[in-house]
Amino acid sequence: MWERTKTDWRYWSFRTAGLLLLTATAVLPAAAQTDAEKAAKNPIAKKISLEYQSIFQFDYGNEEKTGYVGMFQPVLPLTVGPVNFISRPLIPIIALPEVTLGEDGTIPGLPTPPIGQPGETVKATGLGDITYQLFLSPAIPGKVIWGIGPALTFPTASDPSLGNGKYAAGPAAVLLAQPGNMTLGLLAMNSWSYAGDPDRPDTNQFALQYFIDYGLGGGWSLATSPLLTANWKAESNRWLVPVGGGVNKMFPGKMPVQIKVHAYWNAVRPDTASNWQLMISVQPVILLK
Repeated sequence: MWERTKTDWRYWSFRTAGLLLLTATAVLPAAAQTDAEKAAKNPIAKKISLEYQSIFQFDYGNEEKTGYVGMFQPVLPLTVGPVNFISRPLIPIIALPEVTLGEDGTIPGLPTPPIGQPGETVKATGLGDITYQLFLSPAIPGKVIWGIGPALTFPTASDPSLGNGKYAAGPAAVLLAQPGNMTLGLLAMNSWSYAGDPDRPDTNQFALQYFIDYGLGGGWSLATSPLLTANWKAESNRWLVPVGGGVNKMFPGKMPVQIKVHAYWNAVRPDTASNWQLMISVQPVILLK
C-alpha cells in the first residue's frame, strides 16, 4: 500500500483540501440556493438528470498507469399518487490499463471477484456491468428525504475483466436533508449474486456514498461525495475508501447544468490499486412540476 510520508505531495494536497473544506463550511455565510441546485444534489429529487461522470484513476498498479471509468447515471422519475418511483441506472464504460491480478486473482482496486490466475496480466476497454436502482419515496417529502428499493445488476460487461459475469440483487436506500444552503446524505446498497456464469465465483458487494455540499452563492458550492466499496468475498483488501472533495458550479438556463470537479485520495485500498482519482461530472437538470 502507498505510504503517506511527510514529503509526499499527494498526502499533503488531500489533507489541505480537507481542512479547507471543513474551514469553509464553518466560517462562510449561508447563501440561498435555487431549486435546480437543490434538485441536482438530491439523487431522488423529482427531476430528470442526465449526469455523466469521467473518473480518471491515477498511479494504477505497480506500473503506476492511468485507468478510466465513464459513468452515465440518469435519474428518471415517475409519480403515481403519493409515491415517486425514481429510476437510476448506472452504466459504466471502463478502460482498464494493463494490470497484474492480485494474489486472489482479482483486479486490484475494483470490488470484483477473481477473473483469472494470480499474477496474470489483463487489459480491456468496453462496457461494464449495468446496475439498475429503483427508489420509492414520498411524492411530498418532509424535512428528511428518503427512498428505498431494489438494486439489480446485470452481466453486460463486454469483457470478462470488466464485470462479474453474474446477475445480482439487493436492497438500496438513500437518506438526506437539505437544511439552508447545505445538503447532507447517504446512499447505500448491498447485492448478492443469484445466477450467471457458473464458472465465475459468487459475489457479495457493498457500496456506500456519503455526500456533503455547502453552497457559497452564485451557483458555487464545496462538496465531497466519495464512493466507498467493499467486496465481502475477498479474504483481504476488501475495502476501497476514497477521501477528498472539490467544487460544484451550477450554470443557469432553460436547462441548468451542474459541473463538478473532485479529487480523491484512496486512503484504504488494495496494494496495487490506484493511489488517487479525479472526477469531472457534467449534469444537465430538467425540473418537473
